[in-house]
Amino acid sequence: LYWFVPSSHKIKPSEKVPHKIYQVPYQPGWLENDLVRREIEGDKLQYIMMMSEVQTVICESFLNSADVLKELKDFDLIVYDSLAVCPATLFGERHNIPRVESIPLPPNAPFAFNHMIPMPVSYVPQLFTGLSDKMTFLERVVNLGAYLGSRFIMNIAKTDQ
Repeated sequence: LYWFVPSSHKIKPSEKVPHKIYQVPYQPGWLENDLVRREIEGDKLQYIMMMSEVQTVICESFLNSADVLKELKDFDLIVYDSLAVCPATLFGERHNIPRVESIPLPPNAPFAFNHMIPMPVSYVPQLFTGLSDKMTFLERVVNLGAYLGSRFIMNIAKTDQ
């Protein structure tokens, strides 16, 4: 059992779960200083576009790490979170290794579209709208607009790669 971590993540070493680090072109702290800052400041569109770029870079870095790929070849199962979807999916498909994905996000997050999670917009409020599950007709219309807007932005982010 290994935990593969990008070089930009600060982690505490653990005796129970050994960590293998692969190089990415981000400095430690970039997550807190850049990505999280954009989220806190409310620049949602820039945040989503940046996440798309980060996913691509992390995927390329993982797939270009020969040492990591060599160690993973003999594994029986890949367990990963949804942020590592690209390297885990591509590597698992290529080497016929079954995969289990953990999604540490609310079911109404924009990334849920990739997982075909049912999202009835009539009573599931979209992220960032501030709506509850008890919506008036106009709030439901706003929620539908937020849903369609999220889908549109995620499609732009996917095709931009």
